[in-house]
This record gives sequence, structure tokens and C-alpha cells, in this order.
Amino acid sequence: MKRNIKTSGLIPKFALRTLLLLLAIMTATFTFAHDFEVDGIYYSFQYGSTNQVYVASNNYEGNSYSGDVIIPEKVTYDDNKYIVTEIGYCAFSGCNELYSVSIPNSVKTINSQAFESCTALTSITIPNSVTRIEQAAFMNCTGLNNLNLSAYITSIEAQAFEGCSSLTNVIIPNSVTRIGGLAFDGCSELQSISMGNSVTTIDEGAFANCIKLSEFVFPKSVSYIGFGVFSGCNSLTSIIVDQENSTYDSRYNCNAVIETNTNRLIVGCKTTIIPENVNSIGDAAFYDCSDLEDIVIPNSIETIGKYVFTNCANLTNIIIPNSVVFIDEGAFQNCI
Repeated sequence: MKRNIKTSGLIPKFALRTLLLLLAIMTATFTFAHDFEVDGIYYSFQYGSTNQVYVASNNYEGNSYSGDVIIPEKVTYDDNKYIVTEIGYCAFSGCNELYSVSIPNSVKTINSQAFESCTALTSITIPNSVTRIEQAAFMNCTGLNNLNLSAYITSIEAQAFEGCSSLTNVIIPNSVTRIGGLAFDGCSELQSISMGNSVTTIDEGAFANCIKLSEFVFPKSVSYIGFGVFSGCNSLTSIIVDQENSTYDSRYNCNAVIETNTNRLIVGCKTTIIPENVNSIGDAAFYDCSDLEDIVIPNSIETIGKYVFTNCANLTNIIIPNSVVFIDEGAFQNCI
């Protein structure tokens, strides 16, 4: 049974990363054994199905997939035909001489860590049959520079593309409703992200450490934004929330995200100007914003949350007005 990740409170990024990987392992199928092999590709039978199989790992035999791999829609074994419906857990993990993979239109799910650390993989097309990319599926595919996502995918799970340091542009299809925690963390060449009005949830640290990302537009559909979504994004200077969004706003061109009903600022960047009618700064709003040098806190602010300015190493000047009655733990941690 799959479990959706939803963190509560504030978890430091290193702890969140460990938690997500452990959960990916716990919810995966713990079998590297395959049922049969055809043309160099290993398959296992889908539990509960008489005609479906998934692509399995062969690393346990000391082998690994390499070169250009073409996965068929159907495979014949022992005079029976089977439909290939999934890329299994860790199927291609660590195959660092894998150059390309052709995924057929029969595949619906790319499972956890399926292509993790395939460093020679430069381009992949996710066919329209795929509706889910599971946790860490393409984590640390450092050579991946071209990504074409399925037009029907509904969820990009936690750490799915973490560490894909060659990705430059990402277009999130209109079908996607959720972007998981740390999904694009460490995509250091990523310069633009475009998404339609279907995304409702952007989880913790989803775009952390995308150091070349300079602007971001939140669509009107977004109703949940996790903490530290842009931590370490030191080139970010423009944050805009669609004016039709009913949950968040970026009033007065403040280059921040404000929770409309509570007047709480939850996401900021080095160019943020906190509006006078904001009454609190939420947890980790400026976490890892190391290029932030100074910021004016207006007299409307009453509380400063946890880890708000943690690791803002260049912050040299800040005045806390008399209106502030509570500063939570770690608010100015490592502001050297």
C-alpha cells in the first residue's frame, strides 16, 4: 500500500531527506529477484494479475543495464503474453552506463528509485500512459538535461528529480496536482519552471537549492505550500502569486507569498519587501537565503517563526520593532 507523505511542524532538510528515503524503501517491494528474462530485460509478475509484469532489477547478479534500452509494451514468456505496466523499484538504479531508455505506452507507474544515479542518462520521455513518478525515481541523474513529462501524470513524488544538476527547464503538465517534498532539490542548473492551474500542493523543499532559478509564479490552484520551498535559491528575485489564488497572495509586488486569511508571510527571497499589513513571518520563510543582507520588519509584525532566517549568513542589519512579542526557536540560527 502506498503512503502519501505529509510532514507536520518543521523538519530540517537533512532529516526530511532521510525520512523520505526511508519511507520509499519501506513502501517498496523488497525483491530483487526476477521471474524471467527476455532479450536482456528482466521481468517480475505483477501481484494479483495474470497478464501484467514489471521491469525488474538485475543488479543483484552483479550485472547492470547499459547502453540504449528499449522496453516493449508486451513480452512473451513460456507461450504467454504479458503487458509491461511498471518500471519496478530500483530497476535501473546505479546503472551508470545507461544512455537512454524507451518507455512504452503500457507503463503506468515509474516506481521508487527506478533510475536513481543513472548518471549517463541524458534524456528521457515519459509517455502519456504514466500517471505517477514515485519517490526518488530519477534522483541524482546528473546528466539528465532533457525531460518530457507525461501529459496525464498526476503526481511527482518526493525527491523524484533531486540532484538532477543538468536540468535547465521544467514544464509541469496541467494534469499534475502534487509536487512532493524535495522533488527538484539541488537542480543547480534549473532556470525556469512552468506549471498550469492543476497543482494544488507543493511540499517541503520542493525547489530547494535551485541556485539559478530567478523567478517563480504560483498558479491560482495552489492551496498548500510547504516550508523551505525555495531554501538556498539565492538567485530568486521575483515571486508572484496569481491574482485569482484564493489561499495566497503577493500583495503590493512584495516578492513573497502571504497566506491571505492569516496575513502570514510564508515564503520570501532576498528582494522581499514585507507589507505593513502582514502580522507574522512563518517558519523557514527565508531559510538558507544566504544573499539576504538586510530586511525591514514593519510594525505590524507580532511573531517571527521557527528558523525564519536560519543560515542567512550575509544578513548584517535587522531592526525588530516593538510590535514583535514572540521569536521562535532557531529564528536567527547561523546568522554569523
